[in-house]
Amino acid sequence: MAARNDDADKTPDTSRLEADIDQLKKDLKKLNDTLVGLGRDGFDAVQSEGHARLDALRKEADDIAKRLKSTGQHQYDALEAQVQQKPLLSLLAAFGLGLIISRVIDRR
Repeated sequence: MAARNDDADKTPDTSRLEADIDQLKKDLKKLNDTLVGLGRDGFDAVQSEGHARLDALRKEADDIAKRLKSTGQHQYDALEAQVQQKPLLSLLAAFGLGLIISRVIDRR
């Protein structure tokens, strides 16, 4: 009879333990879902920040390219005007530069 009494005492503890385990499983699932949500939100934030920085860099690169193109065009126009004003001097300068370059290349 004593053995039956011990079994009867353990049954409520076992059912309470099973209920606690079930609750723990539910809590762990909620925690997992929360962590996944936080990770997803963090990833989205990093991704949007990356896109914003990339767009800013693209805009900056476009501005630099426009300035370089404008500067290059001004330099080209100035050189063209100089050649038109003094064609003989420009021809002699080009010939002299070509002669110097050919001497440097021959020495190699």
